[in-house]
Amino acid sequence: MATRRNDETSAGRRKKRASKSGALPLFVAGCGVVFLLLTGASVVGVLWALGVFAKAPDSGAGNQDKDRSGKPAAAKPRDRLVGQWEHSLQDTPGAKMTLEFVADGKVTLVATNKASVTRNGRWEVLGEKTDRLTIRLRFNNHPDPADWDIEFLNNDSMRVNSLTSMAPPFTYQRKP
Repeated sequence: MATRRNDETSAGRRKKRASKSGALPLFVAGCGVVFLLLTGASVVGVLWALGVFAKAPDSGAGNQDKDRSGKPAAAKPRDRLVGQWEHSLQDTPGAKMTLEFVADGKVTLVATNKASVTRNGRWEVLGEKTDRLTIRLRFNNHPDPADWDIEFLNNDSMRVNSLTSMAPPFTYQRKP
């Protein structure tokens, strides 16, 4: 029993120490204010110092990244996907694939080489994380759906990895 009581007591002390360490920034700020008052700083100076110490971290709302269309970057991956994206095939000059994702779930794929082929369909979200999105595509006149894992590399670039085929990953760039 004595061993258990000692463990509980030491655990209680650890908790008390941890709670005291949270007060350290307040203690430092308080010492700074006292120092300012003792050195003859004005009340305005003290209030300014308190404002600096108590200021919440910048949310970055003024410095949000923008995509090529000039709009602020969307917060959710599903919103970032909306728009036109293009992939140029490096092996074949002039060949490219263009995707357009619409917020209402419509998708258009245009494959261009010497001729152009257009496929229309729908997309839905299967999973969503910070910079990743898993979607299911269903193109008209094509019986099998395609599942894609999309990684947003930045606001204007995404890497698409097919989960239902052996196709290599493609990197698409947002069209302006």
